[in-house]
Amino acid sequence: MIEKLNYISDDELERLIHYVEQEELVAAPPDLMEHILEAIELSMPMTPVKNSRTKKKEFTAYCFRVITSVAAAVALVFLLPHLTEWMNLNGTVSSELFSKSEVVQTVPSKEEIVSTNAVPRKEEVVAEKTVPRKEEVLDDTGFFEKVISDTAEWLKKEKNRE
Repeated sequence: MIEKLNYISDDELERLIHYVEQEELVAAPPDLMEHILEAIELSMPMTPVKNSRTKKKEFTAYCFRVITSVAAAVALVFLLPHLTEWMNLNGTVSSELFSKSEVVQTVPSKEEIVSTNAVPRKEEVVAEKTVPRKEEVLDDTGFFEKVISDTAEWLKKEKNRE
């Protein structure tokens, strides 16, 4: 069963409003602020307060670490190509390394590759292969196996051609 709560009536509420408007404001207790600050201190974890001198020292140390890291990175950018030319992975000087000009001279040009017929022309490849439609590829579960086997056959033909 619902109990009726004892609220003040409308007449009593109007009298209370009229009284509050007529009278002076009530002052807060003098130690209210201290109680609130104590409650806040108890609810918050203790964090040490750093003074400005400590903050400046930490910032200076951070700046020094950043500057040192940047200087090391810049030094590596400039030194790494020279170190890799003169040293192998073991750290010993190697006389077997090549200069850039020797390596570039060994790479064949596009015309040399095309003239030796090492790469088939596009028309030849398209003429030999039938390209499946999208639906065939999606419906066929063994399509990738066919592609792999066709590629293996093509590689065998190319090996035999050489």
